[in-house]
Amino acid sequence: MRLIDSYRKLCHKCIKIMHYFYLLRLHQWAKNLLVFIPIFFAGEIFITGKLLASIFAFFSFSFAASAGYILNDIIDCESDKKNTKKKDRPLASGKISIQEARVLLAIMGSVAVVVAWIGVPTLLPLLGAYFLLNVSYTYKLKHIVIFDILVISIFYLMRVVGGGLVSSTPISGWLVLCIIFGSLFIIIGKRKAELGQVYKREVLQYYTANLLDHLLTISITLVIASYAMYSVLGVQSSIFVYSNIFVLMGIFRYLYLVYTVPIMESPEIAVFRDKVIAGSVLCWLLFVFVVFY
Repeated sequence: MRLIDSYRKLCHKCIKIMHYFYLLRLHQWAKNLLVFIPIFFAGEIFITGKLLASIFAFFSFSFAASAGYILNDIIDCESDKKNTKKKDRPLASGKISIQEARVLLAIMGSVAVVVAWIGVPTLLPLLGAYFLLNVSYTYKLKHIVIFDILVISIFYLMRVVGGGLVSSTPISGWLVLCIIFGSLFIIIGKRKAELGQVYKREVLQYYTANLLDHLLTISITLVIASYAMYSVLGVQSSIFVYSNIFVLMGIFRYLYLVYTVPIMESPEIAVFRDKVIAGSVLCWLLFVFVVFY
């Protein structure tokens, strides 16, 4: 009997830990790989000091992002309970209490600051701005049409800028444009896919399918044009231009999913689960690695 009770307690603790992990949104940490972009495209990925600094930045942004997701879940707890898609989230379902979430929020925020302070103190001002923007987004900006899209794009850009800052690596202007337009394309595509769902984010009531179609067309045009210009003018290689093939393949596949899949997965999940997108990203990374290294 004691053995059975011990087993049940262990299972309960394991399940509790899984709920904590879900609350932290660990799969979202994939976005923070953007901090490696500056040293990767500068051909400096194997320089130990710069790589180590980028790793510190990655974890600092990751813990900060988890703190942001926890804050968002705390604020949206009551509305999530009424949403059939979100009602099973740890806070909305009561599997984790609000008090526990607040403690975890404080821990994640503190760890993010400590990691930055120990490894990359130059990141602290940008990390502070990231925190403040995250709070502003959670409380207000995510409910304002267009701002909800632009702010998330800024989050993407902050990660890249942070990577360049901690490694003292200059970032090409063309590459910055690729990040801005590329993130806008991904975010708008996600909004477009969500528009047809029964339960969707509040701000989508201000969008129309026609508006999102236009925004999607503009963003995809800009990202393709900016990357094409970067591949020709921003890189000293006559063959880098051929990387456009993999970029177009990934972009068109994502666009296809936006218009054909009833419930579009988040971009970071789609990259790993969709074979075409995953293959495009992998081929692109290998091609770029060969060119730069």
